[in-house]
Amino acid sequence: MATIEPVRLDDQTPQGEMLREHENRVAGYLNFFGTLANSRAAFNAYLGSVSELRNGVLPTELGIQIALTVSNEIGSPYCINAYKSLAAKHGVSPYESALNASGISTDSKTGLILAFVRKLISEFGRIKRSEIELLRAQRISDEEILEIIVHTVLNMAAGMVNHVAGTELENHDDSA
Repeated sequence: MATIEPVRLDDQTPQGEMLREHENRVAGYLNFFGTLANSRAAFNAYLGSVSELRNGVLPTELGIQIALTVSNEIGSPYCINAYKSLAAKHGVSPYESALNASGISTDSKTGLILAFVRKLISEFGRIKRSEIELLRAQRISDEEILEIIVHTVLNMAAGMVNHVAGTELENHDDSA
């Protein structure tokens, strides 16, 4: 049961109206975004940050792979479920998604990035210079490194919201 009840699309409140205004952007994830809609500032901050990252240098698929790693690291079933669905929609195989959730990839560069994400979480951002140099040796720019960090932080925030709010899982199985 939810600790913080999500705003519903049919709610005749300012929060319901805000959710309806963004319905096409949040469809499929209404429990999470409905929960955030309880606070206009939280909703807009999260949605705005995610929108900005979509315009960043990292490919969408990598952002989703980072999200899978973060979701597993912080133990967020809601996020894992949501990001596995998104990964499939963006051409990431179920096998790769399962690896990504463990911070591993069949691609060596992606694997290095996901290992960095796990370290970032476990060390609370206290990363040694040598860890950054490993990324740079793989031609990962400072711009990419910063986006990796922000993707990690945003996904941790989403997981925390879901933990605290008790966000209920939605069915993201497209075959249903």
